[in-house]
Amino acid sequence: MSHFFKSLVAAAVVGGSVLVGSTAALAVDIESYLDSHYDNGTTYDPRGDIDGVSAVYDDGTVGVLLRTRMPVDPATDDNWVYNNTGIIWMLDVDGDSIDDYWVGLVNNAGPSFAVTPPGDASTIICDGNPYFGSNGFIVVRFERTCIGSPVGFQMRAYHRYGWATSTSEDYAPSDGSYCCTVFAATEPQPDPEVTTAGTESGYWMITDNGEVSAFGDAKHYGNEIATTVKQVDIEPTPSGNGYWILAESGAVHAKGDARSLGSALNTLSPGEKAAALSSMPAGDGYWIFTDRGRVLAFGTARHFGDMSGVTLNGPVLDAVATPAGEGYWMVASDGGVFTFGNAKFYGSTGNLKLNQPVMSMAPDPDGSGYWLVASDGGIFAFEAGFYGSMGATPLNKPISGIVPGRGGYMMVGEDGGIFAFGNVAFHGSLGANPPARPVVAVALMS
Repeated sequence: MSHFFKSLVAAAVVGGSVLVGSTAALAVDIESYLDSHYDNGTTYDPRGDIDGVSAVYDDGTVGVLLRTRMPVDPATDDNWVYNNTGIIWMLDVDGDSIDDYWVGLVNNAGPSFAVTPPGDASTIICDGNPYFGSNGFIVVRFERTCIGSPVGFQMRAYHRYGWATSTSEDYAPSDGSYCCTVFAATEPQPDPEVTTAGTESGYWMITDNGEVSAFGDAKHYGNEIATTVKQVDIEPTPSGNGYWILAESGAVHAKGDARSLGSALNTLSPGEKAAALSSMPAGDGYWIFTDRGRVLAFGTARHFGDMSGVTLNGPVLDAVATPAGEGYWMVASDGGVFTFGNAKFYGSTGNLKLNQPVMSMAPDPDGSGYWLVASDGGIFAFEAGFYGSMGATPLNKPISGIVPGRGGYMMVGEDGGIFAFGNVAFHGSLGANPPARPVVAVALMS
């Protein structure tokens, strides 16, 4: 580490316009880790004893922060100016618990930072100036393209504080593991243009005891009230004049013009639960997906493979067919995405530590890309436009589902709250008068 700091001082290129001593502050949410005091000895210099570290990933930029037990300004502190003092934030962007980038901070005729490959101070990817906040945090911000615009990253930090006769060193976390996992508020794609007030004219939602609520032009074709078996999904027919209701037992209940083509009732293994149903474009077939990644095909739907022989990190919570019905995606609670048939893989959060589990997915209707939604309303867009999210908004109840529209998407909360983005129109919700049982799914009319 000492060699890296010396090399960074030699190679540093001072740039940017925000200097240490600025009173600017980060107006974004951050993930933080509080480090133990005196974790490297009772005589530890408080100016080198890490108190906390934080990370932020928002609005196209990455922010990394560090504060010590006795904060000092790197621009004016003698040991920053004259001795071998510095900070390294170590970033893992692909979830394999191996450093992918280092962000090194030194004072070289003024504080400056550089983003580099791990241990390679001679290869500077990006650089600039930090600032020292009024709350004692040393703050570095840079464009997310400097680290390849990943979906998210986890972080750890190292602080070396040197003076004339001795040097203190500290890690956060103390055991050298990673912390502060953060995700991009948006994927690095331009926001699509929103041109209409809404193209879908109605929708349904269903509670886990089978009560269906209809909004807009959607008609009510019946409930499937159950007291002992939970309902888990509702799937509209292509005409919008009916829907299928799926129970976790694998039973399928056809309403309106929906055709009854078979079910998984009495075929699931002990403890296995049905998780999702997705239909063929013509409504003449459908798939049932289980929480163990098993797929059962009915009618004209074909079996393209499944995950039944693989140990999953989390249960499969949702699955959707491709627009052509020639494949399907499955998503697990850890954000892992599994593709079959003509479904293409565009990315996942399966290799990252999530703040909240992924609950559902929605494919872009054009067939290229998809969205994942976490229970806190955070949206992860993969080769699909970002229209907004609820990730930074406190929710009354967790998000339980998402469905795609033409130029947008719609989320539903367990309390029946509806959150419509892009060109998907809002036609009402149950948010002001929540049902007795949690809402588990929402379905849009075509």
